[in-house]
Order: sequence, then structure tokens, then C-alpha cells
Amino acid sequence: MSKVKLRFDYKEYLVDVADALTVIDILDKADLYETKYDNDTGRSYFVFPQLPEDKLRSLDLMPDDLYRMAKLAGRPTK
Repeated sequence: MSKVKLRFDYKEYLVDVADALTVIDILDKADLYETKYDNDTGRSYFVFPQLPEDKLRSLDLMPDDLYRMAKLAGRPTK
């Protein structure tokens, strides 16, 4: 089964397609959160619903043969 790459905090994770769609569904329902700092007022916190353009996401499929080859290579050496 093909895998999908998900990126969080500069790390990429490979999950099954069905699991990736579950994560996307969860994120589509989530509110957005931002903090902003202003020299005069200090830190402000904001929570707001996503707009349709905020929901643009992309999924990168990894073919089975590439997944198997990379899996055989294991963890890279430092």
C-alpha cells in the first residue's frame, strides 16, 4: 500500500493513505491559533476559524517500491 508523507516541525512522517486522510479531516475541523507580539501592547493571542483558503493542503504519495527501498536503507548515519 502506498504511503503519504506528512510534515510537522521539519520532520516527515510516512503513514497509510487512510490515516493521512483522517489527519486531514481532523485538521479541517480545527481552529487556527496565532500569537503576535507588539512592542506597545505585548503579546496577543488569537483563535479563529479556518477560511477555505486556509484548508489548502497537499499530500505527497510515496510509491511502494520507493518505500521498500528506503525502508531497507534504515536510519542514515550522522
